[in-house]
Amino acid sequence: MKNHTSLFVATAMTAAVSALSSGSLHAQEATPPAASSTIEEVLVTARRRSESMQEIPVSMTAFTSSDIAEVGITDISHVSELTPNLVILPNSGGNDGALICMRGLCRTDFTITEDPMVGVYLDGIYVGKSIGSLFDVAELERVEVLRGPQGTLYGKNTLGGAVILHTRKPSGEVGGKATVTAGNYGRRDAKGYIEFPVNDELAASVSVLSKNRDPFVKNTQGDDRWDENNRAIHTALNWRPTENLIIDYAFDRQRKREQPMASQMTSASGWLAAMYGQDVRPDREDTVSTFGASHSNIDMTAHGATVEYSLADRGTFEDLVIKSISGYRSVKNELLNNATGASSPFI
Repeated sequence: MKNHTSLFVATAMTAAVSALSSGSLHAQEATPPAASSTIEEVLVTARRRSESMQEIPVSMTAFTSSDIAEVGITDISHVSELTPNLVILPNSGGNDGALICMRGLCRTDFTITEDPMVGVYLDGIYVGKSIGSLFDVAELERVEVLRGPQGTLYGKNTLGGAVILHTRKPSGEVGGKATVTAGNYGRRDAKGYIEFPVNDELAASVSVLSKNRDPFVKNTQGDDRWDENNRAIHTALNWRPTENLIIDYAFDRQRKREQPMASQMTSASGWLAAMYGQDVRPDREDTVSTFGASHSNIDMTAHGATVEYSLADRGTFEDLVIKSISGYRSVKNELLNNATGASSPFI
């Protein structure tokens, strides 16, 4: 992403103030110029081409690489905490399934036959199902959230809007960084990124992510619920064989071995209340008595390739570019969970 910086300089008017005192003339010191301030121009690709965010007629929220680093965004659920009219939560289909609601439109069913109402895109590639859409990315460059129907440019399943993730591309320079995070509930996270040139035409990068956290909810009948045990790797290649041709390739691999979130009954009536009244927790508690074992195991592999060829100016067309975006994604999800949260197997 290129950042163009516009500079606005506040001009200070210097006035010489003179005063007569005891027959002497004293001149007031000139006021120093006010400090210059800069406003960063954010370039986005919400309309499939690079434009200034201030100029496009689209209701959107964008996060730059500095915003992502400051907030600590690694998966799309963190985006909703900073975006109006957007809710992203894990669904009852496992820790990698996302429940995404925007402007009141959402799909709560996580089954493979259901299509979402808010589209998720990773480097231009559509993530088509709820299961596997709550993935982690070690190094994000930019996140764009488009509100409202986006079917014209992004196809079906974007009635509520779209969440667009852009990973960091290799720059051709040698560099890298690493971060370590620790917190309560046994939180232990580590993230690393390295990039380097292979030759004059080819650059590469590798980013890794490890997230670990103890369960939030204690279960008196078995495994405690809702922890994190996640490993992810992202590798990228940027190849520029000619001046007009750019080829980007990315490979993602993610492995989760976690306890799913704890389902809890918030209300019950009739015979359900008579049999399972002790399991009703209107305010959701951090200790439950849920029958049965549970696990949420996910193995995800993804490939993505973007080929961009610049034709420059052709007649009445300016900056004409031909672009191809291809992707392949495989998700294996093994979920075992008591979706009711009841203490008995008879429901």
